[in-house]
Amino acid sequence: MAIFFIIFASCVFSEPLAAHFRPAFYGLRPTQATFILGDFNAVSGTHRNCYCKVLGPHGSGTSNDNTERLLNVCSGAGFRIAGSWFQRKNIHRQSWLSNDGVTAKEIDHVLVNTRWSILRNCRVYRSLELDTDHLPVVSTLVIRLKRLSRKKNVTYPKYNLEALEDKATRHQFELDIRNRYSVLSDADSMDDWETLRDSIQEVAAEAVGLKANSKHDW
Repeated sequence: MAIFFIIFASCVFSEPLAAHFRPAFYGLRPTQATFILGDFNAVSGTHRNCYCKVLGPHGSGTSNDNTERLLNVCSGAGFRIAGSWFQRKNIHRQSWLSNDGVTAKEIDHVLVNTRWSILRNCRVYRSLELDTDHLPVVSTLVIRLKRLSRKKNVTYPKYNLEALEDKATRHQFELDIRNRYSVLSDADSMDDWETLRDSIQEVAAEAVGLKANSKHDW
């Protein structure tokens, strides 16, 4: 099942608001696909010197304080400005049109976290008529669903636990386990579950052996 978060924002990216957003942004898991959509009232700019992972080669506009705050928050939280990674004509980039009919800027953005490889396109569509001075920004995503493999029937060895009732056998088993733990600890392998499991099984097979097959031939 594919799960991803979409957060809508519409705001002037002032310093108090940026400070409010940071804890929420930084708390998101990088492995969880997350998108933030909205009007940030900030152009992306074209200077990538310190923001090469946030800002793509096709940013736009003249940078200002809002731009710097947006880039800083995205950099700290691991987000990219989607539109800046796709080369487009200005009519497919500029999302806000001024009442003077001349001024146009790209201030509506789609922000995507580190799983940005699912993003295929991001552009403005002018053909959609809405009662606003903003134009819709549309992103195309490709979600790959992972096929779950069927679990194979696994046969686990059955050990002769009755042998532990013998005091000498039980003592030897405890000693072997203690020695094996010591070796694993010295080799810094205690965090490897498979190594730990295999070691215990090897000691059990040597100390008590496998349980005899209880099936009878009739």
